[in-house]
Amino acid sequence: MTRKRIFKLIHFASTVWFVVCALLIAAGLFLVNFAIWIILNPLLAVAEMLLPSSRQHRAIRLAHVKEMRRKESLAKKHALAEVEASEVKKLKIWDNVLEPNAKELAALSITSRAALEQSRGRIVDIGIAAWQLGGLGCMRHLHSMAVQTSRQDSRDTRSMDFVSACWDGIGNW
Repeated sequence: MTRKRIFKLIHFASTVWFVVCALLIAAGLFLVNFAIWIILNPLLAVAEMLLPSSRQHRAIRLAHVKEMRRKESLAKKHALAEVEASEVKKLKIWDNVLEPNAKELAALSITSRAALEQSRGRIVDIGIAAWQLGGLGCMRHLHSMAVQTSRQDSRDTRSMDFVSACWDGIGNW
């Protein structure tokens, strides 16, 4: 054998040896990792849970978590009650303020284009006032109040469709 060929064989053998060692190291790391995280760690956790001090700490921690959840639940219920109360208060204010406007809208009997043109300015003014008072929600509330008043007075509720058309463009209507 020539010297060049011997060096090639040695180089090949060392390369193969390096690859085999790298694979063995990788497989060993994988197995060690598996053994630690899948087998040893759960066993240590179980052993730690069996200690009396760990059980006491866990009980204290769980009681603390339960108390925190109870406080959060009470805070959410309190916030919801405040929001509901403010909404009811707002609706009562709207009812008092908008009642004359709802009656006025309900009293309009728009049956022709001429009647619509004659009432358009007042309808728009009422819509703008409702928008300024409470936005789109207030306008919807006023419209529903006017429809309800029309029904109570046995009037034709189709006029309310003209009111909606006149309010088109006010705020988000």
